[in-house]
Amino acid sequence: MIAGKMFKSNGDDPKLDLVVGVIGAVIGGVLMAYLGHQGMASFNSWSVVLAAIGAVGALAAWHAFRALAARG
Repeated sequence: MIAGKMFKSNGDDPKLDLVVGVIGAVIGGVLMAYLGHQGMASFNSWSVVLAAIGAVGALAAWHAFRALAARG
């Protein structure tokens, strides 16, 4: 939800943005767990921050890919 407010769907299916955001949030948690932090082990404020960062990163990458693909 936090990351979704930062990007416009521009006619895309909003469900796709939701799926990409969730995947990014999970990846953010897994990366932090890999680096030795709590990651996805518990729900706390850091978990929300990591999920938001992961979701924003994934959505930014997805929208950049879509923009490049639309150019041809």
